[in-house]
Amino acid sequence: MTDALALRQVSGRVPAPRPPVISDAALVGAKLSRPEVPPGYVDRPRLRAALDAGTRGPVTLVTGGPGWGKTLLVAAWAAAAEASRSICWLTLDNDDDEPRVFWSYLLAALVEAVPFGRTVPWRRWTPEVA
Repeated sequence: MTDALALRQVSGRVPAPRPPVISDAALVGAKLSRPEVPPGYVDRPRLRAALDAGTRGPVTLVTGGPGWGKTLLVAAWAAAAEASRSICWLTLDNDDDEPRVFWSYLLAALVEAVPFGRTVPWRRWTPEVA
């Protein structure tokens, strides 16, 4: 007898279905890959310096309208900074607002950012969301 069936028989309630845990095979790799900076990209040293300064705080938020170059700015900054620090890249969309999906992607992005050979305590961790 399944837990759902047992709960239904005891309480008369039907439990809400739990979404499945996202496996490594189901994660979309493009969400974890930094976009390439195209040839002819116009570098903006002042904005890159602002991003560098932002890394001294807990969170850096880059905002702007659609098509204003936010993704390319951060991708160019990440490409330049990658030699001196680990960079975690995660592209989110509207379908990633479910907690299990979000945390699965965030943890996968963090694992990608850890230099080879370091211990990753969260590698086998699966978020439990009530």
